[in-house]
Amino acid sequence: MAAPPRSPMRWWQAQTHVRRVHAVILGVAVLGFVAWIIVNSARVTALKQELEVSRETLRQALTLVDEKTRQLQFTQTDEYIRQQARERFGYILPDETRFVRDPSAGSAGEGPP
Repeated sequence: MAAPPRSPMRWWQAQTHVRRVHAVILGVAVLGFVAWIIVNSARVTALKQELEVSRETLRQALTLVDEKTRQLQFTQTDEYIRQQARERFGYILPDETRFVRDPSAGSAGEGPP
């Protein structure tokens, strides 16, 4: 048996209902996408801040490495060896005169006029 023919009004109402359902589905999808963007933008911002902190830590570490490298290079120079010989062991060059201050003489402001 054949289905009775639909009236144009019923056909129009069915099409309108389908369009509404599609509009609701599309609206839910758009809202979900916007929510996803908002959540991920907050996460991206947090990750950018974390990246900047990591970059600053790296800059500080590289600066420290450069400083320690310069110190290490200086310890291999003749100037450093002379400096340490004077400070640690009290060595003087042959043409130098050593002056030793008597600790019992008092401070620099005291003494004969």
